[in-house]
Amino acid sequence: MVETSKTSDQIHAKLPIFDGNNYERWTAQRKVVFRYQGVLDVIRSGVTPLDATPTETARATHREQLKKDDKAIYFLHQCVDSNVLKKIIEYETAKEAWDVLATTYAGDKQTKKVKLMALRRQLGQLQMEPTETVAQFVNRLIVLTNQMKSFGEAVTDSMKVEKVIMGLTPKFDNIVAAIEQSKNLDTLKLEQLIGSLEAHELKLKNRDGVKKDEKESEKALFT
Repeated sequence: MVETSKTSDQIHAKLPIFDGNNYERWTAQRKVVFRYQGVLDVIRSGVTPLDATPTETARATHREQLKKDDKAIYFLHQCVDSNVLKKIIEYETAKEAWDVLATTYAGDKQTKKVKLMALRRQLGQLQMEPTETVAQFVNRLIVLTNQMKSFGEAVTDSMKVEKVIMGLTPKFDNIVAAIEQSKNLDTLKLEQLIGSLEAHELKLKNRDGVKKDEKESEKALFT
């Protein structure tokens, strides 16, 4: 029990305190912790009220939900700064506090729609820069798609694979053609694609290095 508590404290300590900025990112991080702690359900749905004549099983379930709710509200209070805490301190349940934060910082549906449209536009225009590595390009894509998912957009692995292939620079044309002929793009994992592209990238880098050495050798012969 002590070890579990210690682990929970360590996980909590590594996460940022919400100060009113980057709500979507903070929410995504907190959901992971709340799921790990087993309280995400009570934060989303609240505590189920007891009927007029509850069974003993219903009473036991209700008591368990109340414990989870106390645990969840504790974590919420601990992971926001003093200014944000003022907005939720009076609410007694985790769901009430969570909903207030969403209403205050997430914006209304129209605002989310506008932000999502802007992210979709960025994704459509995303292209690999000439001096960019595969890893850097894919990282930009992942950051963008994660932002889209935080606004409720469904982003599949096949969509990411397609976007990577479409956004590559011409020096990857040969490897892309080979992948398209030998792989099923609908089932190809992003990690597999990245591995093939980085192997090709390394080969191109080594080839360029050899050519550079040859040119320097030729230049030395005539000086």
